Amino acid sequence: LDLVGHLMRPKKKATPLRAEILSEERTDESEEEDDEIIQRKSLSVPSSSLSDIFHIHKPRYGFMNSFVGVFSDLVRDGLAVEMIQLPNPDETPQSERRSMRIAAEQEKFDPDRFLGDIDIEDDYIYQIATSMQPHWSSSSDSIDALTEKMSLMTTKKEEEKKIIVRLSTSEQAALASIAYPILDTSIEDAQKQHLLLGLSDILFAYTYDHLLTDGEATTESSWTICTLSCTLSWLDEFTTAEDVVRSSIRRSLIYPYIRNYEFAVHCWEQVRNILFRGRRCVIRCLLQVRQILEKSEVHYLGNKLYLDPYLAFLQNNRLISDDGLLDLGKMVSEEVSCCTKEALQLNLVEIEQLLYEDDDVSDDEISRQDCQSSDDDDDEEDRNSFEEHNASHEKKTLEIL
Repeated sequence: LDLVGHLMRPKKKATPLRAEILSEERTDESEEEDDEIIQRKSLSVPSSSLSDIFHIHKPRYGFMNSFVGVFSDLVRDGLAVEMIQLPNPDETPQSERRSMRIAAEQEKFDPDRFLGDIDIEDDYIYQIATSMQPHWSSSSDSIDALTEKMSLMTTKKEEEKKIIVRLSTSEQAALASIAYPILDTSIEDAQKQHLLLGLSDILFAYTYDHLLTDGEATTESSWTICTLSCTLSWLDEFTTAEDVVRSSIRRSLIYPYIRNYEFAVHCWEQVRNILFRGRRCVIRCLLQVRQILEKSEVHYLGNKLYLDPYLAFLQNNRLISDDGLLDLGKMVSEEVSCCTKEALQLNLVEIEQLLYEDDDVSDDEISRQDCQSSDDDDDEEDRNSFEEHNASHEKKTLEIL
């Protein structure tokens, strides 16, 4: 009963637009009546229908590609650039977004900035981010223990309470206040795969920001989340867990404050923990993302395009279950463990090698300078000893004379 959005959803689906075919057997009189009816209907076609016809071949985006033409007016006013990184989203098809995003990332990548964060253990913010205990963690439950519990779930209330997160009263009120879209419950497996991978992409961005800010969102949190998420910034969608893991780690090494590969892997491990906790934990995370975007002057459309539909999706047990999220967590966890720096296509290994070579050159230079200094000291001692010997010899000679 804490998933009030599921209780409040409309019972009937919206009736889709359809064209009715007139009977072929009709008299001249009926044809005149039909012509009159068609003419009368054509004069009163709703503007929304005209808009649907106009946008029928336009690129689509958002949750299940349900939106079109949302950014048209914003592009003309120059506001879309601040909202998302995808240029002219209403004219860019899905097939071109991935290549455009990768090209923009390659241009934005700063090797020196990346090298500066390799040894970041002394950074105060990094120490806080890696040591904090987020709301989805439990000191008493390890990941292995949670996995075992989820695989052995029963209907016993005692075991259920140990695993399932309970939403607070304020969170339930937030769920009740959302104007949910009507979702089609007959989602194909391929489409559900896109949805779940997009969900994990958003969770990664949220987790990064949550750890970075010690759980207290800042004015920069909406930028961080929307920038790290390819779903929110480029309206991109994924077909494999490999794609979403690589893309998220890539962007974490290009845009935000901490650009460290190990920290990105740590964030993905936390995403796995969230997914293992079940639907309510994921809903709690998305509610926090929704609140962050709602307060933003430029990123608020992310709620309409993705967050609200995702919250409706997660509250419908016919569409997604805790077991489904557990499988998603295992999937991304396997991909994270297989991911390598070479796979990110940023030449990270070569860049790091240059850093180590520079360190070796510096060490050799210091060693040569030390040797040179030692040789100079030895020469100085020899000269002093020679001069002392000459002075002593001259003194003895004078004494003899």
